[in-house]
Amino acid sequence: MIQAALSILESIVLNSTEKYSLVEKEVTVPNLVMHLQNQSVVTQQNAIALINALFIKAEISKRKAISATLTSKQVRNVILTNIIQPSAQVYIVWFLILNLFVVK
Repeated sequence: MIQAALSILESIVLNSTEKYSLVEKEVTVPNLVMHLQNQSVVTQQNAIALINALFIKAEISKRKAISATLTSKQVRNVILTNIIQPSAQVYIVWFLILNLFVVK
């Protein structure tokens, strides 16, 4: 059930400008991080996919805030200890974070 909810929220974020702000207000990255501790690989991947979608749609200031949360020691430890099978979504989140540091 949670897997489907995370997937639906990701779709809303990516495809609806109006509803993006509602999801952004109600779904926080720290709340999504707790789903990374779930034993289900699909739940983990869907949580990271939603984090990626929020990151992609966010303004630069919010991207920096998301990046700060994801690179905090506590969250890095959650990712390192709980995500056994790194997926494409894990690589995408790190790519997005690293892109914040690229000077354009």
